[in-house]
Amino acid sequence: MKFAICITRAVPGGATVFVFDLARFLKRAGHEVHVLAGDGEWLAEKCTAEQIPFHRLHWMQRELHPYKDIRALIELTQILKALKPNAIHLNSSKMGVLGSLAGYFSGIKNIVYCIGGWAFLEPMSKTKRTMIIFAERIAAKFRDVIVCVHPGDVDAAKREGIQPKQQLLSIPNGVDVASFDAQLLTREIARETLGLRRSDFIFGSIANFYPAKDVPNFILATKRYRELGGTGVVAIIGDGPLRTETENAIQTTGADSYFILLGAKENASQYLAAFDAYALPSAKEGMPISLLEAMAASLPCIVSDVGAMRWMIEPDAGLIVDAHNPEHLARAMLRIERDPDSREAFGHQARRVVTERFPLQKTLEAHEKLLTLPN
Repeated sequence: MKFAICITRAVPGGATVFVFDLARFLKRAGHEVHVLAGDGEWLAEKCTAEQIPFHRLHWMQRELHPYKDIRALIELTQILKALKPNAIHLNSSKMGVLGSLAGYFSGIKNIVYCIGGWAFLEPMSKTKRTMIIFAERIAAKFRDVIVCVHPGDVDAAKREGIQPKQQLLSIPNGVDVASFDAQLLTREIARETLGLRRSDFIFGSIANFYPAKDVPNFILATKRYRELGGTGVVAIIGDGPLRTETENAIQTTGADSYFILLGAKENASQYLAAFDAYALPSAKEGMPISLLEAMAASLPCIVSDVGAMRWMIEPDAGLIVDAHNPEHLARAMLRIERDPDSREAFGHQARRVVTERFPLQKTLEAHEKLLTLPN
């Protein structure tokens, strides 16, 4: 069969990693696969290396812009009409809306939308939230299937009246543990490559700088953690539109000696062994692949109680803190640093949970099954 897998941007991130994994899996299963995305080179390069056709969407962008969005819809519709796929697989919020309409206008009979986390759950104004929910309700009428990555997002969709034509279900993200282990660098090599001191206790994170990641409160929490007697540092792999604001916040807080921005890195997960613990205190998440990879690396994890993260690490794979609560996060960081027995137990449990509950093969097979449903 022929499939088109579509995403808003081609930049590194959990959603683009999933898109690439799915495209490669489907190609190896014998299907014809085309990937469509807006700006960014990471996904384009990955697809080219695997001989998967990549189609650039020149008008597609993450932010709302009426004129550009209309042009993106026209462009996407034209490409889909030319490709004539049996099914399309849509990823990310903007693509979910425009792709659903483009799929309908193109006469595609099976439109599958995979949402990593509902955009209306992010911090935003009431007006913007209302607009996004309205758009999702309308777009859902053109979708055959909506896939959420955890049961909580299924419940959120039902509460807001977001209902596709056929199925609303949950398929969790996953990790190929064997492949992950094969590319993981040793602690010594990872720290040397990143320029991190061997003697530091390091709370690591892989996160791009968007409002949903709530990095400003992470900076405040780290300052408070140091005031409480903590001696560790935070190191974040990532980049994004709020990079300058983040750098300014670090300087204003006086955290420049212990809050380190490492920048974007190719295959960021290979560096996870450089960290003693993993922290992802986001304001909003779906089911972050970066957290799954940290768990696969046997790292004790500190996460905020948003999205799927409690569901992922319970029981006993880490500590859960309230979102937007620097004091709570600071004390969790202090406990992790000072309690090596808990760190070891959390890390062991995290690895077990990923291996048993979240295998990537099972995830990809479930998505293939949805794409090959009879029209």
